[in-house]
Amino acid sequence: MKKMCIYVEGQTEQLFVEKLIEEIANKNNIAITVKSLKGGGKNSTTAKQLIVLKDKPIDENTKYYILIVNCNADNRVQSEINENCLNMQNSGYEKVLGVRDLFPKNLKDLPKILKYAVVKNPDLKITAKSIIAVFEIETWFLAEYRFLEKIDSRLTLPYIIENLGFDLENDCLDQDMKYHHSAGILNKIYQSVDRSYNKTYAKSEKIIKNLDYEILYLITKNKLKSLQEFINELDNFFTIEE
Repeated sequence: MKKMCIYVEGQTEQLFVEKLIEEIANKNNIAITVKSLKGGGKNSTTAKQLIVLKDKPIDENTKYYILIVNCNADNRVQSEINENCLNMQNSGYEKVLGVRDLFPKNLKDLPKILKYAVVKNPDLKITAKSIIAVFEIETWFLAEYRFLEKIDSRLTLPYIIENLGFDLENDCLDQDMKYHHSAGILNKIYQSVDRSYNKTYAKSEKIIKNLDYEILYLITKNKLKSLQEFINELDNFFTIEE
C-alpha cells in the first residue's frame, strides 16, 4: 500500500484536493483520512491536536492511503512538512506535499518562497515539499471557467469578457497581477449577477462539485505551472510499479 500526506492551508483547499484525488484515482482502491489541525501555533495557548473530520477505513483492497491535513493557516503548511516529514518517512509515507497560495505576497516574493518549499535533509529519501498556487487556489478554479455557467447561466465567457474584462481563456492567470486576489475576482464575477463568493463550506463545495476535472486534468494543468506540478505529483503517486 502506498501512502501520501497532503497539508493544505484551509477548507477550500481541503475540499478541492480531496475531490481531485478521487477523480484521478477514479475512487478505486483508495482510503482517505481528513484531519483538521487545531492549536499549537506560536501564539496559541492550547496544545496542538488533530481532529478527524473523515476517515475511510483501510481494507484488504486498499492500494493507496491519503492523509489530508487542514492546517487552517497558510504559514503552517511548510512548518508542518518540515517538522513531520522524517517521522512520516519512517511510517512508510512516500510523499509529503503541501498546497498553499502566494496571496497576499507578490510575484517578486515567489522565488524566495520556492527556495524553502522543498525540504533539504540528508536523511530524507522521500518527496517532501510545498506547491504554491499562484495566486490563490481560486486561480485554478477560474482557469476552468466553464463551471461559472453551472453556477449561473448568465456567466458565459463572452459576458465576463465584455462586462468585466477578464479573459479567463487567454489571460495568463498566474502571471497577470490583475488576478492577484483571485478570490476577489471570483466575487466580482458573482456580484455581476447579484451573487457573492466567499470561502464558506457551501460555496466552495458548490464550485468544486461543478468543476470539470477532465478539462482541469488534460488542458488547464498545462496553463498553470503550480497546478501541473501538483497533478504530476499525484499521477506519480498513483502509478504502481509492476
